[in-house]
Amino acid sequence: MWHRFAGGRNESIAPTPSHRLGSPVPMNLRPPITLSTLAIALVACLSFDTAAASTAESIQTGVASFYASFFHGRKTANGERYDEGALTAAHRSLPFGTRVRVTNLDNMKSFLLRINDRGPFVGNRIIDVSRAGAKALGFVSKGLARVKVEVVGAAHVESPDYAVEVTALRDSTAASEAPPAAAAEATARQ
Repeated sequence: MWHRFAGGRNESIAPTPSHRLGSPVPMNLRPPITLSTLAIALVACLSFDTAAASTAESIQTGVASFYASFFHGRKTANGERYDEGALTAAHRSLPFGTRVRVTNLDNMKSFLLRINDRGPFVGNRIIDVSRAGAKALGFVSKGLARVKVEVVGAAHVESPDYAVEVTALRDSTAASEAPPAAAAEATARQ
């Protein structure tokens, strides 16, 4: 059963044979999207914490490697340039900006690194560290090390340069007459 909102009243309409699965449904026969539906969707999006690692990811044990000097100056997955002198690392799934404590299990050296790239995508490796990270952990000469990776700090999420505005209007003419508040504020600032 579909509903049509016409002239301030909600009418139930049974689908006709011309409205088959996969065919476009006329706008006046689509279910209405209410303000409460939009609010619930917005709250669900905002309450999803991408920085919270699952318990399976909060502590991992496996093999670490380090970036070759060849990658110095190239862009990482988060857009910044790889600096072999910085204490950064690549992980397959942790959010960018997450702080991890990496411990070399052979010599028990430990250091804090920041996730800024994706990888490694070779064999059973769980983390790729920068050259500075490998030096601090003491495995530059070996190239690989058995490590424990612990999440110690959530990713820092900066506030975006945009905003989402949700407005409920009774008819479409009101939408074309009133500019969005964000656009009006931007115009006022100029």
